[in-house]
Amino acid sequence: MRRRTKDPRDRQGYNLGARYLVFLIITLGMFAYLLTGVFRLQVVESEEYVNDAESSRTTTITLRPGSHTLDFHADIDWHERERFLKVALPLGIVADQATYDCQYGLVRRPIVKNTASDEAKYESSTNRFAIIGDAGYAAAVINGSVYGSDASPIAGNAAEGCDSGTMFRLSLLSAPTFPDPRTDIGSHEFDWSVVTDATVDRALGAAGVLNAPVLHDVPDITPLASIESVNGTVVLDWMKLADDGSGDLIVRAYEAAGGQADATLHICPALAGASVHETNVLEGDDLAADLPVALQDGRQNAEGATLHFGPFQLATLRITR
Repeated sequence: MRRRTKDPRDRQGYNLGARYLVFLIITLGMFAYLLTGVFRLQVVESEEYVNDAESSRTTTITLRPGSHTLDFHADIDWHERERFLKVALPLGIVADQATYDCQYGLVRRPIVKNTASDEAKYESSTNRFAIIGDAGYAAAVINGSVYGSDASPIAGNAAEGCDSGTMFRLSLLSAPTFPDPRTDIGSHEFDWSVVTDATVDRALGAAGVLNAPVLHDVPDITPLASIESVNGTVVLDWMKLADDGSGDLIVRAYEAAGGQADATLHICPALAGASVHETNVLEGDDLAADLPVALQDGRQNAEGATLHFGPFQLATLRITR
């Protein structure tokens, strides 16, 4: 992690050893796998900040069997003044842009700063994940509870045995003196993950696990509706009852990777015989003539209905019994 003075022009901070800890985790994980055949490791790192503020943090890093994801959890007791806390994640990937998740799409932002406009973007909004990749490989940083981040190139130095790469940093806590001098004071918990060999599908799955974890010890309920991707990346975002009180089921789905995609709609046995048709985002039937539709054949039987999506296309479906 890095802690720095509260000055937006000073973005270097102080390295507290996170780079070496990540490499240690991977090395120990491989050693544990060779000895036991079980690829699982958990390391707890605790640190008391060296100043008069008496802040402290405990970081737990977990590597699970068969997982592409390195999970981080931090418990922080924050009592700083004019300080800003970031966690630094050095990645051995050289890239000039990073791909960020946004609602129903992806946004690319510069890593290499070539213009004054690029330099002004030293902090970016980070929704659920960011993907940093070159022509052959990518990694993703999954964001659990914070929104700001920055990315910058790491210059290689052959003499020191340092390769080029990208430094990705998540902003965790701040301690301004105005307008609220007690901003962020107290105890906090943070979660984030690093996904190796990342794709949009894999990043979306890891983001779902971190931001909307599976509830255990609850009844096993068959979902009212589900969407099966035939090709491409189609995501079922949410479902709810219609606002008009009719009892119809509204389903929102979208294409998440920026390409063409096909999918099939499935419904539970309780909705057998139901029909489906596409509506606008306000659940009305007056579809705009200049916008594409995902349900190509109009109203049809809901079970097995075929859907086609263009890049980042969104569809609202009404299922009627």
